Order: sequence, then structure tokens, then C-alpha cells
Amino acid sequence: MSETLDIADPTAAERLAEELGAGRLAVVPTDTVYAVVADAFAPQATRRLLRARGAGRNRPLPVLVDRPRQIAGLAQGVTEAVDRLVAAYWPGPLTIALRVADGLGWDLGNTAGTVALRQPDDDWLRGVIAEVGPLAATGACRRGRPAATTIEEARTQLGEAVALYLDGGPCEGHRSTIVDATRGERVEVLRTGAIDADDLARVAAGELDWGKRPDAAVPRVGPGTAADDDAGDRDSAAGDDDAGDDDAGEHDGAAGQGRPAPAEPRSNEATRTEED
Repeated sequence: MSETLDIADPTAAERLAEELGAGRLAVVPTDTVYAVVADAFAPQATRRLLRARGAGRNRPLPVLVDRPRQIAGLAQGVTEAVDRLVAAYWPGPLTIALRVADGLGWDLGNTAGTVALRQPDDDWLRGVIAEVGPLAATGACRRGRPAATTIEEARTQLGEAVALYLDGGPCEGHRSTIVDATRGERVEVLRTGAIDADDLARVAAGELDWGKRPDAAVPRVGPGTAADDDAGDRDSAAGDDDAGDDDAGEHDGAAGQGRPAPAEPRSNEATRTEED
């Protein structure tokens, strides 16, 4: 039978690690909405997650990481544009689709050789990821239903498919912005969300100082790469990886023009993903 714990319970993090380590599913609050998560490297668990969500294998699962240095082990072809986006917007509501690294023993669905990564802006959740490892994550709701912003909404939709529900109160409900960085320096917005597409374009194109973004006056990190240990770290603030229902598709963009193209998304199986 499923169990519900308050996230403030001193045993909550330990219980979550136990359930995930045993290959079971859990629902957790994030800086966007509630997400259902599994150990990304436990194929039986990620397949269970796909079934619980009812989304099918053609909508692969995003992955939550503890810190930017984990990108190096999970993805390849990281460009300066990606480094700039990470330095400015991680942790936070920005999901980046990259080419997956070779030889990873996971099953996130039909990824077509890509992986969507995000560093959540939540100290507690990042602490769990640091202990358990990268987490496959998607919205704690059934396919086609609104994203869950309370634990009650998540439990109503997922029921006994989830072993542990962690209640952290209402989530903000803001969707993350998803970008496709699988084609070199050309970065395209697949879905607009909490971060403005024009602002992303300016950051990716190097129009601002390293680690600075249009809505922030002070650089957040020094020059470095997305693989730097502390790149993009900042104080925790309420927000998510909104495991939303929208497709992350591909659209026509300004290839070769040195900046991402803010545009409405179009479907592309190679980069379609379920955002948590």
C-alpha cells in the first residue's frame, strides 16, 4: 500500500532513497510541479514509470541531475551555448535536450539518442539526487491530465502505482522551458515556459557576460563549462521541472545565425520528451 509522508519528516529523505533503491516509484515536490521519479539507471523502475504515466515509450523521460558536472557523464556534444545557458539558468526551470553519452545502461523510452536534463532549484531534492543518482522524472499525472500542483492531485491520478508520496505543500506550477541543443551551437526552443525564449537566445549567443541573464544584474558564476562542479549553483527558490504534458517538438529555426530561434514548437520524435 502507498505511503504518504510530509517532506519535513526527518525520515523522508531516507525513505525516499530506500524506495528508489528498491526500484519503486515516488512522487516528490519540485521547483515547478509534483513529479513522479525513479532511479534513472534502474530499467525496471523507469518502465514502471512509463506505464504509470500512461504516456507510452515515444515520450521519453527527462532526467534530473544534482549538479552541472553530471552532464559530462550523461551527454555528449556539449557546446559553449549550452555552457552559457547552464551557467545562467541552472538550477532552475530550464530543460536541455542533448545527445546521450554512449554505453549508458538505462531505459528512458524511445529517446532516438537524446536525453533531456535539468537541475532542479530545490536543495532538498538535489540532496536526494546526490545520494541516489540521476532521477528519471515526469509530471505526477496521467497523460493528458493537468500537472499536479498538490500531493492530493498526484495521488488521485497515480494511486497505488506509486510507493511513496512526499507532501511538500502546493507547488508553483510553472512549466520549465525546453530547448534542443542536439545540433551543435544551434539551440532551439522546443517549448516556452518559465524562461522567456528571447532571453534564452541572448544568453546562448553570448550577448551577456558569463553567468548573467537579462533579469539578473550580477553574474552568478565565473567562466567555466557545464561540467564545472559548481556551475550555476545558487540559493534555492520555489519553482519545477514541470513534468508537463506538452510535447517537446522541433521547429524551424535560425540555423547558422548564432542564436536560438524562439518559435512555437513542432513535433519531432528525436527530441520529444515528457517534462516532469
